[in-house]
Amino acid sequence: MRSKIFVLSGPSGSGKTTLIEKLFRIKPIKGKFIRGITFTTRPIRRGEKEGRDYIFVSPPTFIFLKRHAFFLEAKKTLGNLYGSPRFLWEEAKQQGKHLLLCLDVRGGIEIKDKFSKRTVLIFVLPPSLQEQKKRLRERRTEGESQIKKRLLLAEKEVKYAKKYEYKIINTDLDTTVKEIKRILTKEGKS
Repeated sequence: MRSKIFVLSGPSGSGKTTLIEKLFRIKPIKGKFIRGITFTTRPIRRGEKEGRDYIFVSPPTFIFLKRHAFFLEAKKTLGNLYGSPRFLWEEAKQQGKHLLLCLDVRGGIEIKDKFSKRTVLIFVLPPSLQEQKKRLRERRTEGESQIKKRLLLAEKEVKYAKKYEYKIINTDLDTTVKEIKRILTKEGKS
């Protein structure tokens, strides 16, 4: 089997993080995939855990790592830096597994440009703008001004969906998990 990088992208409130958590509770996924973890300079949110959700670092540390080719991809989004560590891809290849990353659309496109034949892009959308707003508010991790910024960014991100091989509307969490599992299984065999 040839290792691949699977990228799950979508606007804030589409359910990416929850989907990945649920996917990694499924034995075949857990056994054949390595869960990507992103380094970020943003503050930790309520309910997040260091090392599980993100690796939180200072901006100088992030910049140092970026200069030393530590990241597969790195981007600035809404004033914070985010990057996927290269060592997870190396680990996946060594173990004969695939890597599943949760990235913004620019990071997903960058990975596809670098590893075109070994990358599968999956775009997740919320069922509606109203549902997206509701999900962002229910998280209670950001103020109204930050939510507005995320919604404006979402408008731009959705335009990238056409560059993704798969597009899924996350109306029902369990159905969406099954659909992504089907994609991972199918694409992971080829």
